[in-house]
Amino acid sequence: MVSWISIMSDEDLASLCATLTNNCVAMLSINDIRVPGYVSVEEKFAFFVLPQQPHKIVKIRSGFFVLEDAEGNLEWQAQNEEHVFPFNAYLANDPAELNTPLYFGRVEIDGIYFVGAVYENGTFRLPISGIIYDLDRSDEMHSILVWKTACKTDVQDLENRMNAVSL
Repeated sequence: MVSWISIMSDEDLASLCATLTNNCVAMLSINDIRVPGYVSVEEKFAFFVLPQQPHKIVKIRSGFFVLEDAEGNLEWQAQNEEHVFPFNAYLANDPAELNTPLYFGRVEIDGIYFVGAVYENGTFRLPISGIIYDLDRSDEMHSILVWKTACKTDVQDLENRMNAVSL
């Protein structure tokens, strides 16, 4: 089962980082909009780029969620230039929030994972070391978070259940 764990204090974040070997997927819910990001194990902060303010990095230690996939229902799939999003891509938001869907994208740099938002047009935006990077779908370095299930109706059912759970 996929679930979101609330990080509500510095102590929650410190406990989480003590269990991680690499950065992990995070989500910020701000003004009823869900924003993909990541927790930096090294820096012990979560980082997000707000879609409404695409040049602003949000760096916080609490008040966000981290993804838990204890049963291994999700995996990272290389982004395909022809088909921007696989049918089983894991939605990061309800498309009605911004009038566009956001997806989780990940890039690996020197063995460290960084997660950000992938927009419907294929642009992948993520913050690293205080700089916002924009990658496009022709960049082979990044991947999209997807459900492992092979049946599209199963994926839709799982996404419907995920969207029914309020953060």
